[in-house]
Amino acid sequence: MKPPRAGWPATLLLAAVLFGPLGAVAQDEAAPPKAPPPPWDLRAGGVASPGPLARAHADLEGITRCTQCHTWLGGTPDGPCLACHEAVGQRMEQGLGFHGGFQGDCAGCHADHRGREADVLGLDRKGFNHDLALFSLRGAHAEVGCDDCHVAPRGDAEPPFFHLIGIAYARCSDCHADPHGERLVRARACSDCHGDADWRLPVAVDREAGRGFDHDADTRFPLDAVHDPVACAACHRPEAEVPPARECAACHEDAVALLSGRLGGLRLAADPHAGTVACRDCHPASMKSTRLPDYAAVCTDCHPASYAPLLATRSALVDAALVAAAAGEPDARTLAWIERLTRSGLHHAALAEALARSLRGGAGR
Repeated sequence: MKPPRAGWPATLLLAAVLFGPLGAVAQDEAAPPKAPPPPWDLRAGGVASPGPLARAHADLEGITRCTQCHTWLGGTPDGPCLACHEAVGQRMEQGLGFHGGFQGDCAGCHADHRGREADVLGLDRKGFNHDLALFSLRGAHAEVGCDDCHVAPRGDAEPPFFHLIGIAYARCSDCHADPHGERLVRARACSDCHGDADWRLPVAVDREAGRGFDHDADTRFPLDAVHDPVACAACHRPEAEVPPARECAACHEDAVALLSGRLGGLRLAADPHAGTVACRDCHPASMKSTRLPDYAAVCTDCHPASYAPLLATRSALVDAALVAAAAGEPDARTLAWIERLTRSGLHHAALAEALARSLRGGAGR
């Protein structure tokens, strides 16, 4: 650092007395004057100045411009600094970021007159304690580089530049795009379901504390006993751009095809329930179990009690055909068909049995 020149406060005081009106006018202006000072001004300033200003403040050089930053006695109050650096002043008033919690004067950290290439900012990126910025970097945020967040555009034709002031981080959505859109039916804080370590790993569900994703309360599709055991990825495919539909037919295509009597290239008469009974009539949300006897009990809501054993009989016929199809060493396509018919075959037992018989020998479909 260049040592101050002896007697410069007295010289500065003399200059302020002689040129005080000019300095006062400049200080009241919205921005420093852009016209360069005359040579005599710079020479006089060089005598009084303790050293050249940093490049960012170079346009303030000159004896007539000292009072834009200094008092007549050579002090450096915060007012002129914040008049130019308005964003810093606003954040101090709002209590945001590093300056919002800072106590002290500007010149205490950002000293000038140390040469054109001097670092007025004085930021130690590696050693900076981000807790002082009132935003602790925890979990995955601790691995993010400064330039990943602290950037601002220069203009359409120029790349972004490193920018410290005014970064909006009051909410997660200020940095992260909302992947949910309007699919959630109630307002939730991101931290209710997501942690800092990895946002893709949801927090544990605690309904009493309001923590974690609650499919019943957060979506328009409450999970009944049939859907509750289903893995999330079975419906919410990562590559899908839209959420799964809420209509049964959108996911259960095999069941719809079986009811119509058209599946796997085979055609039979449609099941009597096709087009006359809604899915919810046989699969009510109130059903607590998906066991076969529970479905048989639902049948008697519409049919005589003698119909209850019929479901078990139809199931036995389909099961026997599927067991025969699985004998030996079936290929992958055959196994896939066996799984599909096991899940949906009772929607048309006769068609499912015919398809299972055609799978024998591992020929697939």
